[in-house]
Amino acid sequence: MKEIRVAIIDVVSVVVYEFINVLFVYKYTSRVISHAWVASLFYLIILSLFIWILFQIKDFRLSLKTQNVLYFSMVALLAIGLAFLMFHFDPHKIRVGRYLALDDWIARFFNGEFPYASHTYPSGFPFLFVMAMPFYFLGDLGFFQIFSFLVFAALIYLRHRQTSMNRFRCIFLLITAPLFLYEIVVRSDLFSNMVMVMLYLAILELYEPRVNHLTLGLLGIIGGFLLSTRGIVLLIYIPFFGYLFFTKGKSTFGRKGLIIKSGLFLLSLLFGFSLSLMPLAIWGWKQFISFGSFSIQLSYAPNWLLILSVVCSFSSVLIIKSLKGIYSAISFLLFGVIGIALVKALFNYGWYKTIVGDGFDISYFSFALPFLIISLDFLNKGTTSVTTGVFLSEPN
Repeated sequence: MKEIRVAIIDVVSVVVYEFINVLFVYKYTSRVISHAWVASLFYLIILSLFIWILFQIKDFRLSLKTQNVLYFSMVALLAIGLAFLMFHFDPHKIRVGRYLALDDWIARFFNGEFPYASHTYPSGFPFLFVMAMPFYFLGDLGFFQIFSFLVFAALIYLRHRQTSMNRFRCIFLLITAPLFLYEIVVRSDLFSNMVMVMLYLAILELYEPRVNHLTLGLLGIIGGFLLSTRGIVLLIYIPFFGYLFFTKGKSTFGRKGLIIKSGLFLLSLLFGFSLSLMPLAIWGWKQFISFGSFSIQLSYAPNWLLILSVVCSFSSVLIIKSLKGIYSAISFLLFGVIGIALVKALFNYGWYKTIVGDGFDISYFSFALPFLIISLDFLNKGTTSVTTGVFLSEPN
């Protein structure tokens, strides 16, 4: 029964993966050819065949050392290839808002100008721009995406320590996704933002049971900083922390320890989030309220959708009893929120303006992409535990 549930979740994840990429192919082929539906259908058939073949290939019969060398050599070559692809396009000619917003925010900040009072309308919370600053000084914000790819590849390695072929399956699904390649070409930060959050969750999963209160507080502050990137991160935190503290934590910490640890972590999280906003709020309170992240991000979705998404996040904690299931729930939740917003835009603007035009930004589905891929078990063919952790190597 457990294997059937895993297989169903895998199938649903693959269907969602196919949907968001086929939608992306339709959007951009419709701008250059008259029969975009035909091209999209052809792409779907090829993609489905490709995924079916990936699922059928058996694990390599090679030594662990050889498998690791093959994997990391492939990842390094792909990173170089993605960098060449990125450099082939001038971001200022493409003029995608997220790259320009990152670049302008950081430039204004170091020029002593209030960074949110900009014609690019930056929507991210402050820590998003702080994360991008090292790559700004390297000379190209696109390196943020290349770095995130390498981090994601490392997380895939941890996720599938027991089955090397699953690492290759995940990487192939990522680099053949038009949605991801678009992120690279336009130097967007959506995928990178989610990978940084995923890295943080992996660290918590690996070390949280063994940390002392001081370290837990520091981890909470870091979590608050990452929450200070985009509000949608809250929909990731609720199910993950709910599981970590109140499902798994019941037996690990005991009642008193659970109250202390969860309370300390929550307070630290809120402190880290507030600390990241405080300098900008003091710098220009009126401008921060008028042009800052809260006013822009809250305008992306109606209040009822925000409330519904939070309710679903809390509900997943009550229903799902494994961390593998939590990661799958996060991917479906992120997809669902963006999907409902897409449907709303379709009613408001119609098909052509919403999908082909600028009525809706379908690249927001990038939020769900890394969680979809990381949660795949490939029909449980020798992967890590599906009942305990995702990055933990615990037996079934």
